[in-house]
Amino acid sequence: MKKAMKRVMFFIACAILVTSCATGSFVSTTPKAKNDTSKKTIQCYYSTEKPDRAYEVIGHVEASGFIFTSNKQLVYALQKQAQKQQADAIVNVRFSYIPAILIGIPYAEGDLVKYK
Repeated sequence: MKKAMKRVMFFIACAILVTSCATGSFVSTTPKAKNDTSKKTIQCYYSTEKPDRAYEVIGHVEASGFIFTSNKQLVYALQKQAQKQQADAIVNVRFSYIPAILIGIPYAEGDLVKYK
């Protein structure tokens, strides 16, 4: 009996670990610049906020997770994609859920910008 309970607890723990990940993707609107290896923190601006500098949209970024993925994890996935594309910031960051069977999958998106 104890062995079966340990197996059940192990599978529950594995399911929680697997379902708390976030993944992201990027769609470019301009040619990619030369690789920059610096790892700066990417500022996120939500729906009503805008940077105080002029900027150009260079692409669109998306991230999704699983049932236990937090908005903080989604933002981190967006920021990692932005760093890979040498973006200066992410504007119009929005959170939503993708409908799935019995649950909603957390989802975030935004536009990558480069300051002029």
